[in-house]
Amino acid sequence: MSQLFQELKRRNVFRVALAYLAVGWLVLQVVQLVLESTSAPDWVMQVFLLAVAVGFPFAVLFAWAFELTPEGLKREQEVARDKSITRQTGRKLNRTIIVVLTVAIAILLAEKFVLERDTAAPAAVTETSIAVLPFVNMSSDPEQEYFSDGISEEILNVLAQIPDLHVTSRSSAFQFKGEDIDIPTVANQLGVRHVLEGSVRKSGSNVRITAQLIAADFDKHLWSESYDRVLTDTFAIQDEISAAIAAALGETLGFEFAVAESVRESIDADAYNEYLRGVYNLEQRTKDSLEAASRNFERAIAIEPDYAAAHARLAITFGVFPGYQAEANSIEYYELAVPHSQKAFELAPDTWEANLAMGYVLWMRSRLYGDDVDEAIPYLERALELNPSHGPAYSWLASVQGMKGDWQGRIAILEAGIQVAPIDRILLGSIANAYIYLDRFAEAEKAIDRLMDISPAMALNRAATLATRQGQWANNAVALIHYLSLAPTESSYWARRIVGEDLGLAEEALTIGEQDSNFRLYIALGRPEEAISRAQKKLESEPNLRNRWSLGTMLAMSGEMESAHTNFEAVLSEIEDLEGFVPSTEQIAARVATGDIAGALLLTQRLDEEGERRRLAGIDVAPDYLGEGYAHYLIGDEERGLDELKKTVELGFYVPIFQAYLEELLEDPDFVPLLAVQQQKQKVQQERFLTIMCGQENPAPDFWKPSDAACSSLSEPSSGEASGQ
Repeated sequence: MSQLFQELKRRNVFRVALAYLAVGWLVLQVVQLVLESTSAPDWVMQVFLLAVAVGFPFAVLFAWAFELTPEGLKREQEVARDKSITRQTGRKLNRTIIVVLTVAIAILLAEKFVLERDTAAPAAVTETSIAVLPFVNMSSDPEQEYFSDGISEEILNVLAQIPDLHVTSRSSAFQFKGEDIDIPTVANQLGVRHVLEGSVRKSGSNVRITAQLIAADFDKHLWSESYDRVLTDTFAIQDEISAAIAAALGETLGFEFAVAESVRESIDADAYNEYLRGVYNLEQRTKDSLEAASRNFERAIAIEPDYAAAHARLAITFGVFPGYQAEANSIEYYELAVPHSQKAFELAPDTWEANLAMGYVLWMRSRLYGDDVDEAIPYLERALELNPSHGPAYSWLASVQGMKGDWQGRIAILEAGIQVAPIDRILLGSIANAYIYLDRFAEAEKAIDRLMDISPAMALNRAATLATRQGQWANNAVALIHYLSLAPTESSYWARRIVGEDLGLAEEALTIGEQDSNFRLYIALGRPEEAISRAQKKLESEPNLRNRWSLGTMLAMSGEMESAHTNFEAVLSEIEDLEGFVPSTEQIAARVATGDIAGALLLTQRLDEEGERRRLAGIDVAPDYLGEGYAHYLIGDEERGLDELKKTVELGFYVPIFQAYLEELLEDPDFVPLLAVQQQKQKVQQERFLTIMCGQENPAPDFWKPSDAACSSLSEPSSGEASGQ
């Protein structure tokens, strides 16, 4: 055995094995970096791993059987011992191993400390930082939860107005509500040195509030106090606790914090109670909770008509509601929000709530009507100046920058927001979207990974958006279905559309989630009458502009252009300001079909301008090219239209082809090659989707899985369904 070991050593077998492993490791590190930056599928890396593993025994056998000589490579048996240069070769191998390992380690360090640096990560922890955890409800009635949450938030808001004190946002601090996690862990995740926790016990008109300030590094209590008061003194208690906390922090850190003089309204206790209930319901962000919040704020205002904070919060409640109810009319809710935002600002122009409401409503108006978005900026900036710990304000201000085309500015604001709200799902979701649209996919993936721990449903929603941007139709559909399994009350529109159109599985798509307004699938299935009938019934049950536009779209897709044109023009006649209006392809097709060529040209010009505005902002989005391609082809500019559609396909986006107004396009010989490319990709993506959803990788088998017929098609030749028709 000793002789064998010595011979292996002499022939440099050990050195070759070590050198092979070092070089293989280095190659895999480089390959991994390249594949991550190009979003290549997982199997590519697996192929490289397999190749390196398979090559190892051959390298060892080669080192045993052959020797490198000045004359070249020879069999070991052919080299005389006195002519052997294995010692010199060994020294060269040693140097090679050292160099390769040095490079590999350098790459690892660069990847860890440079390439993996999360641009959305919280800033370094400062000594003057604090998080206010939700106070525990110690009342006998569990429904008093809103009151303890409200007291916590009010104290947080007072502390947030202290200069030089960094206060984590409510949205992040309240993530730990009900969690059994030690204070140091909480502080580490929130990026703070101090934590305030407490409890509230409410009984009739009396309340006891206990608060304690903790130094997180040592889990040491710096200060604690209990307050017994009647509810009419609630504001005074909040100010008293905040002042005591500021004093305790100042004494510990050697600072002197100045607590701003509170701008308080003299509010009836019942009105304040309703207000706290409203704030609690508003933060839940569901359709039912928002409806409850609006009732709470309205009752507070009925008791105290000049309650500025209640007016402000009611305006915001009306504003956000359409985002949680797919059928809600945004214009109607905007009109409900306006008077309350104006009233709040009239009553209390120096409060953060009033400025936030004004900024939000002006932002909403810009989105709906295309008005000057700059009007919202000073109000949102003032709201953050008065309360820099309010996470949603950063999201809305960032959105304003995005609407202006300044996407880099948008990201800068979101990153600033994440410093005070490190685990705010809205901010993380917004910055993930911003990264996606700027093709910063690696950063988007990191934001989505962080979001997955906080809000899996939203993370999956963003993962679907990322897959769309990367042209990964199957991954998009899987993520959307997984998302719906976690948020079953959300609209299944996009999941149905991607599965039904992009993947060519329209019959399967109809079984995903609850029935909603995605009637176009029936047209794709050759049942246009059903699509029109469903859209008509929807309009009759809920007569609003949104549903009338939907009916016009179904009519146009089905080829009934006169009726479609009538519905589209009826909607336009109801919109006061068309400055920011972005037309649809169906509207342009209807104008062309009814002879209004000039009108169609005008709408196409608007589409081009909107697309150019987004591209100047650094957003090269396939749907823009799709709409422009359809439009130019319809108005007779076939060359420009085909060029835009080619860009759409090159960016990995699906070009729907079932619409009746696309008959000429489908017969165009110049479109046939694009269609062939799309059909081939659809076949591959459809197979991948079915492989995942029919097998063990299905992330939500209890929520949805394909039919047995669809799954059995995996082992059969592809059917006509793969054509997308």
